[in-house]
Amino acid sequence: MKLSCPEQMLADYTPTDRLRIIRGAGFDGVDCRHTSLEDAAFLAALSESGLPLASVYSQVRNPSLLDAAAQDRAGAVDEIVGRARAAAHGADNLILVPV
Repeated sequence: MKLSCPEQMLADYTPTDRLRIIRGAGFDGVDCRHTSLEDAAFLAALSESGLPLASVYSQVRNPSLLDAAAQDRAGAVDEIVGRARAAAHGADNLILVPV
């Protein structure tokens, strides 16, 4: 079994320090918010850390898949597709709360 740590648990630290702490604690990988993967500094720190990207996680609340209007639900699908593209940074998993 491999264990990964959500990087948001260390939000008060710089990206480099977050990943250093995660590696030092013995985790096998890191779980990242999709927004972290839009940050060039975070991506550089992730590359330098050598930690694998285990999961990308996110929520899609507005628009929601439960919205009454088809156009809003379609917007939620577009958001979900965007999160899946973020996972293309090499993540093994996409954890998505769609509401």
